[in-house]
Order: sequence, then structure tokens, then C-alpha cells
Amino acid sequence: MLTWLISIYFTTYRFADPTLQLADSLYQQENYFAAATEYQRYLFFHSDNASKNDSLICAIQAKLILSLFYNNEDEKAQNLLNNLAFRTQNFDQEFKLLLAQHYLKENQYLKAKIELINLLSKDSLNNQTINKLLGYVSLKENDLTSAERYFSSAGDSLLIKKIYSMKKLRYKNALLAQIFSSIIPGSGEIYAGEKITGLLSFIANSLSLYGAVYTYKKKQYLDSAILFSFFFTRFYNGSRNNARDFSIKYNESLYKKYVGEIEEYLKNIAILN
Repeated sequence: MLTWLISIYFTTYRFADPTLQLADSLYQQENYFAAATEYQRYLFFHSDNASKNDSLICAIQAKLILSLFYNNEDEKAQNLLNNLAFRTQNFDQEFKLLLAQHYLKENQYLKAKIELINLLSKDSLNNQTINKLLGYVSLKENDLTSAERYFSSAGDSLLIKKIYSMKKLRYKNALLAQIFSSIIPGSGEIYAGEKITGLLSFIANSLSLYGAVYTYKKKQYLDSAILFSFFFTRFYNGSRNNARDFSIKYNESLYKKYVGEIEEYLKNIAILN
């Protein structure tokens, strides 16, 4: 019902009044505070026409409530929603779904998850969409098990295959990378996929260690201590830390690549905004 109202509004009424043109423009620009002000202005000055254009007034009220929610004025928006004369169960559920999709767009995953879980127990018509969105939220929370469960409930074979592929990904072991660089400086970076950095690290460690040993044999103890303490030790610890950090970065990049593919798929089927 909500989508129908808004579509009727855009196709039939959006150019009916300059105030609405301004409000719509602000809404499209995601300036929700200003948009809400303009929608409220229109409703205030046209309250006597409510009976003549019920569908228009309903659509504007819906846009006003969405603008308030999107501007994080949740309490005010909820009060308006509760007092809507035309509010029905289907309208409420569709509204909550739009709100959850907006929270996802704003990376507010906890808020989106709360709305979607509440909807899952009430809205059988949109359960497939809700499960897909909950699976996406689970991926953002690095919870593959829950994502697999939600995608399986949605019955989407492509998403299930993606999760199966993600579970088989070969990640780098950060601890093992550190051990490699502890034994042979630079080898941990190479293991983590940073070959050039690993090679440079090996050269820097080798030269600084050679310099420390060479000056020590020449009885240049101060120079040897400086080379060992300030150069070799720094390069050595840097290699170990880089090995760990590069491994973590590699794993995050690999995971995000698959999540990005799922995100693109959900956008293509108009589930994500």
C-alpha cells in the first residue's frame, strides 16, 4: 500500500504545487530535515482539502514520516505513524521494510536488524525479501552461519552458492605469518601476498644485521650497537608486525570482495537501495 501511494503521488501529484516540488527536491537530495519542514507546511495549509485528495494527503504524510525517520527523529515519526487514520497492518509492515532498507543504506545495521526481525514474525508476504536482508546484515556482522540460515530460508540458490564459496575461502593465518617473519624476515609479508614489501624487508634486515656484525668484528662497538638496536631491531619487528597486518588486510579484502558481489546482486534485484 505504501509503495502504491508514493508511486501514485509521484506520477500524478508531484507537480501540483511548488511547495511539493521543493519538498521532493530536498527529499531526493537527502536533506530530510528541510524536506520534512516543507511537507509539514503543505499539510498545514491544505488540511481542508484532505477529503478531496485523500491519496495525495496519505502519500505526503508517508513521505513526511519517512523524512523524520531518516533524519533520526524516530520518536516524532513514530507518533505520527501511530496517529495515521489510514494506517493498516500491510501499510505498517511495508513502511517498516522501507525504513530497514534505509538503515542499511546508512550502515546502521543494528537498527535495520531490529526492524527486520520484528517484521519476520509478522509479514509472511515479504519474508523472502526480509530473509535476504537479514542475511546481508549477518554478512556485515561477519556471521556466516546466520547468513547461510537466512539465505536458505529465502530459497535463493545464488546466495546459497555464494555463502558456500565463502566458507571455502582460504584465509591467511596472521600468527603463522608472524612466525615466518620471525624466522626469515620478509617471508611473512610474502606469505600474506605482499611480495615486493617482503623482499625489501628481507634486504633491509640482511643489510642492517650484516652491518652490525661487520662493525662488531671491527671492534666498532658503538656503531654495532646503533645498527643492531636502531636499525635491525626496527626492521625485524616491523617485518613481524607487517606480516600480521598484511594477513588481516588480505582476509578482510577477500571477505569484502564476496560481500560486495552479494550486495551488487541484491541491488540488481531491487532489494537494497
